[in-house]
Amino acid sequence: MNSWATDFSTTYSYGQSTWTRTNFSDEGDYYKSSSTTDCVASISGIFTGKTITSNVVITLNVACYGSGSNPTSSKFSVYTSAACTSQVTATQGGTLPSSSTYTNTTYTITQANAASFSDDLAIKVASGTKLIRLKSIKVEFSYTASLTPSSDASFANTTPSLDLKDAATYTQVATTADGYIDAGGSVTYSITENTAGATINAETGEVTPAYAGSVTVQASAAAITGDYLASNATYTLTVTDTRVFTVTCHTGNASNNVDRSSGATLSLDDPSSLYGMSFIGWSSTNNAASPSWVANTTKVTGNMELWAIYEAVAGEYSYHLVEADQADWRGDYLIAYSATAFANGKTNGESGLGSSSTVQNPSTHLDEKIVDVTWGDEYYVSLVAIDDDDLSKGYLLKTQDDYYNYHTNNTGNGINGTSKNKATAAAYPITVDYVSSSEINLTLDKGQVFRYNTSSKYFRYYRSASYSSQGKVYLYKRATDTAPVYSLGTTESVTIGSTGWSTYSNTYALAFANAEPSNPASAVLEAYMVTGFSGTALTKSDALENVPGNTGLLLKGTAGETYNIPVLPSSSTPTTGNCLQASVSGGTVSAGEGTNVNYVLMNVGGSPVFQWIGTTSATLGANKAYLTLVNGPKSAGARGLWFDDETTDLNKVEMQNAEVNGVYYNLAGQRVAKPTKGLYIVNGKKVVLK
Repeated sequence: MNSWATDFSTTYSYGQSTWTRTNFSDEGDYYKSSSTTDCVASISGIFTGKTITSNVVITLNVACYGSGSNPTSSKFSVYTSAACTSQVTATQGGTLPSSSTYTNTTYTITQANAASFSDDLAIKVASGTKLIRLKSIKVEFSYTASLTPSSDASFANTTPSLDLKDAATYTQVATTADGYIDAGGSVTYSITENTAGATINAETGEVTPAYAGSVTVQASAAAITGDYLASNATYTLTVTDTRVFTVTCHTGNASNNVDRSSGATLSLDDPSSLYGMSFIGWSSTNNAASPSWVANTTKVTGNMELWAIYEAVAGEYSYHLVEADQADWRGDYLIAYSATAFANGKTNGESGLGSSSTVQNPSTHLDEKIVDVTWGDEYYVSLVAIDDDDLSKGYLLKTQDDYYNYHTNNTGNGINGTSKNKATAAAYPITVDYVSSSEINLTLDKGQVFRYNTSSKYFRYYRSASYSSQGKVYLYKRATDTAPVYSLGTTESVTIGSTGWSTYSNTYALAFANAEPSNPASAVLEAYMVTGFSGTALTKSDALENVPGNTGLLLKGTAGETYNIPVLPSSSTPTTGNCLQASVSGGTVSAGEGTNVNYVLMNVGGSPVFQWIGTTSATLGANKAYLTLVNGPKSAGARGLWFDDETTDLNKVEMQNAEVNGVYYNLAGQRVAKPTKGLYIVNGKKVVLK
């Protein structure tokens, strides 16, 4: 290797990062030594790769202050590293400090002694009561240095290209100078410019672009001290993407595929609205209760599967899969093959099942092929009505065009669907047999069951011995919507407590105006907010129709009844001023904090009241709510709050300031010999002892 000679003269001053100090304190414009601990100033790498050809002269710009003797030449010593394990002989010169006036103190190391230097230089300042102020260190010497070759990193192709249709990644390894890798050299890779959303493996250089654009990759070959200098090399990768992805769109119960170029936006046309349903957006999950909305401007970077989410239009019809036994089966239905065949939509044409124009051999069997009313491979038939002519003999199936399906001879497969005579039709009516949520049988008097022929694709009746191999049928009940509901018919259920009142909360927005009881004879479900109080009388809102999720509510309905409440995509109903707090997950509720006082709903002698939690806490179940009142009334016992405007037979809790006569019972009906503060039953009345 070639070499060259030069002089080195560098001053390391206060505030510079080119040198380091250990145990010195920073005083703002100088470094101060310690009275108890040795201090070290070091310069890393100052002699690296250099052959010293002269004496090394170190000049310290220093001052001193404090008590004790002035420093001697031994105050300062020279070492080959900051660890101060190998001292180098040096001759002191210049002027040692004796006051706060700065002087230049020099230490000279002969060329022979300087041969012990290889990399670093360190000056130690011994501890003592006379403290040293250090401003700067100047180092001077002559040296020769070898001409170290470059590691010489380079790329063979500086303008490569990649089409993501052909490969998902690109790798190009940098070459280096001969012997560099064998000498322990290493190359790392990074991205310096990136419009293709790419990532890179720093060790292998593998580039993974996300989409079309360009990527500039840099290879960095590290230096090897005394052997190779560091070097960099770059290349720019041009990324194109001619891939085409498939977007599968589920609409109602149909599925269709559209192709989109990679990087293009979805730009999907809105699907046709279902009967009584309006399309409101696309979701990446088949979950109408909590859709994962996908915007039409989303860039396509892979195959996608999307579901259309619909919302019922108020005042129009929608159809909901029957998934529970009905107390009364009368109503309008669609008969479908498979539980997902309909998804709350409507047939393209409601041709009458049992109509003389469509039924083949109506006197022996129903053999209607389904035409132009299919979604995908699923089939369903026209609207029918379960009538109530003679419930003792069963139900009648009535087509939309007023034909009745019934059995005339009660012997073989099939029905007769041509007569409009209700009396005749009732001779052998059809019964509805709820088997489970996955099966409903429509059965003739001799056991023939309505089924779907999966191979020939038509509906007919089969004798009981042969129908089991045929496709089951499902009923979809028609409803007139008065408020928006999800197209998938998602509902949340709640059971009302024994007093006819319950607190409630849910993560979903809910349409309480469309809540349906299990028993149609039950009272309508009403939902309220508590808006304030005066004394022990609460005030409430008007009955709410559509309520946002995570809202605390007070529900009124038939005691013990279960209500199904449709889930909404959202609700803008305001809930400001609500004193009820949602407790969707349930858990512990404190008695209150600061001026807030918390209450829970209790059944006291058959009457609902909100009672103060007391001095401890209460535990609520999931989907409940509790009442919080600012500066609400409380006592050491329980205090009952309710509504003065309720016209039920609720008994008010009487507040007593003194002991009352009679026998005391707690709320569990147990006699209490020595009652303390709290709520009791005395002489058939509820009283509170303060």
